Amino acid sequence: MDNVKDLLIRSFDEELTAEEQQRLNSALAADANLVREKQELEKMRQVLSGYSPRFSQGFSERTLENAFADTAESNNLYFLFKRFALSGVAAIVILLISVYLTDGSFSLNSLLGLSDLTTDNLLLALSTF
Repeated sequence: MDNVKDLLIRSFDEELTAEEQQRLNSALAADANLVREKQELEKMRQVLSGYSPRFSQGFSERTLENAFADTAESNNLYFLFKRFALSGVAAIVILLISVYLTDGSFSLNSLLGLSDLTTDNLLLALSTF
């Protein structure tokens, strides 16, 4: 029955194949509830066909004013970005210092943690995945 309802809904927006149209027509002839549902769908489509949603006058201006007011209250969005960016840079600097202190260099192998890795350790590490 759900398949017939899908056919009914599709019949409003697209053209059904001859086989699908025949199946829908036979289902409509056999089921009064389906006919009633088709009539309700037709009424609903007719009522909603004239509806076009609109925003009230000045909606975009009020929205932008509210957004600017919110950022002004939080002491400027740029200041907040700088605060997070500086903490990220500080974390990267601390990471580089710790790498230098443990390995004594800034080589690519030390940055990736591969400086003390032997073939046996690599195989062991890969086998744990």
